Amino acid sequence: MGMSRKEKREEKNKKRKLIVVFLIECIFVVTLIYSGIKIYSWFMDNKKNGEVIGEVQHYVQVTQDDNNEKEYIVDFSALTEKNPDTIAYLIVNGTDISFPVVKTDNNDFYLRHNFYKEYNRAGWIFANYINKFDGTDKNISIFGHNMRDNSMFGTMNNMLTADWQNNEENMTVVLATKDSVDYYRVFSVYKIEPEEYYLKSYFESDEEYLKFLNTLRSRSVKNFGTELSAQSRILTLSTCTNDNKERIVLHAVKMPWNYIKFMI
Repeated sequence: MGMSRKEKREEKNKKRKLIVVFLIECIFVVTLIYSGIKIYSWFMDNKKNGEVIGEVQHYVQVTQDDNNEKEYIVDFSALTEKNPDTIAYLIVNGTDISFPVVKTDNNDFYLRHNFYKEYNRAGWIFANYINKFDGTDKNISIFGHNMRDNSMFGTMNNMLTADWQNNEENMTVVLATKDSVDYYRVFSVYKIEPEEYYLKSYFESDEEYLKFLNTLRSRSVKNFGTELSAQSRILTLSTCTNDNKERIVLHAVKMPWNYIKFMI
């Protein structure tokens, strides 16, 4: 005797449930495998970049004089031999930021390539392609990923803390090139939604530029009391927050003294 309609319906529903369960299990397994691959890739990229960081930082020597002032000897010849895109060396007190800065004809390549131009999702520290580095830039912008292992610009998170902001030594940012060594002082730190405004480098007038500087200063989570003028030249560091919804930004103004020694 055959199955009743009810039994057939129940059998069909049972098969459907088994198919759904099977599909869910397949999706779970695929997701697990994909996540494992992503985690492994992330680990390997970080490991590789850690090795690169160790190698390139070898070309910077740090000494201290009797007044406890640091002196940096940067071997730009070696760095540019490793990567001709090397344009500067960046050091930020109170962070792990001590990297050669690269620049190419776009702002995309070094988002996914390291100092040796190898594909790497950790990327590298790079300057805005619109900057000239010939002394005419009013605003030099430098970018890097906010890595969870604190590499690249990961320690820019420190800048949002009162401990970092209240330490006078942390107000120093150094940007060295093969032609000059420039000493900057912090005047603004903040978080903001992604925008292009704070990256502007060209201004039609002194009035427009002063308005720009005052806007950047007004955004700061702290008033650093740093003087600005129409003749000021500034440095901007930018990274994303961990959720990628905002940007952490630091602005510093170029000061009229230097303290890094070069090895040409």
